[in-house]
Amino acid sequence: MPYTWMAFPTETAPDIKGKTPKEIRKFIKDQVGDRLKDVYFDAGKETGYALFKDLGGSAEHKQMSHKLGATCTTKMLDADQAEEALYGGDTAA
Repeated sequence: MPYTWMAFPTETAPDIKGKTPKEIRKFIKDQVGDRLKDVYFDAGKETGYALFKDLGGSAEHKQMSHKLGATCTTKMLDADQAEEALYGGDTAA
């Protein structure tokens, strides 16, 4: 399943405004459980980045995006997934 990289401002979304980085991570984990791989922060820009695996369908994706006030999301594949998508697994490893 794909990964989702989601960028969000840490000081504007009502659900996370005023929370510490650890509190933000806990808030997200409470929403999606183990599908959250980790959360990263660019403190100089007051921006956070959440990495999810198997976030789910578009409704769940939109819900999380809305709660975080996401400014950008990117769907990504790991090397094995990309290989399968691009070549149908029909390559020598």
